[in-house]
Amino acid sequence: MTSIAGNANPLGFSAFVIPRALPFWRAPMLKNYLRLNLSLLYWVFVAPLTGQFFSISQIFRQMVFIGVRATSMVALTAFSIGVTLAMQAAHSLQQMGAEIYVPDLVMLSILREMGPVLIAVIVIGRSGSAVAAELGTMKVSEEIEALEVMAINPVQYLVVPRFLAMLIMLPALTIFGNYIGVLGGWAVCRFALNFNTAG
Repeated sequence: MTSIAGNANPLGFSAFVIPRALPFWRAPMLKNYLRLNLSLLYWVFVAPLTGQFFSISQIFRQMVFIGVRATSMVALTAFSIGVTLAMQAAHSLQQMGAEIYVPDLVMLSILREMGPVLIAVIVIGRSGSAVAAELGTMKVSEEIEALEVMAINPVQYLVVPRFLAMLIMLPALTIFGNYIGVLGGWAVCRFALNFNTAG
């Protein structure tokens, strides 16, 4: 009696994947994506050395739009995650008499794993979708073509400020959200578990 693994065709998976993957790699969409990334890298790193600077005021405007307006959502989510994590950990660890490790678990979980991932998902979901919708609307209403007619590079004027604002505000929001998440865990440890947090 032969096994199923012995009858499996080792080329079956590649024969299934390769014909479906090659059209994607040859698609114009991939070329446009690579062209956009190369153009973005040029305007961020090479163009300032040649005297072609991007607008600082646009970067600050996008920092407010992408980062500052997302702080309430980041704070609410991070605080609720900290509270929930502390409550669930306390319930499980109390059964083993190890509730003293609840603060350590909350700190390590939020600072190392959950905090950066959740805050990045929130920022991308809120601010990234808004940026994509704004640029898509500008493309449909032919505002990007109007910029090209006025000899303004759309990547320099539209993409670079948003990219740099996201690059600056995402770590700042991650640090802010980590503090708020730890505050939520502290609130549970102090007021629900009656831990002494004076020092």
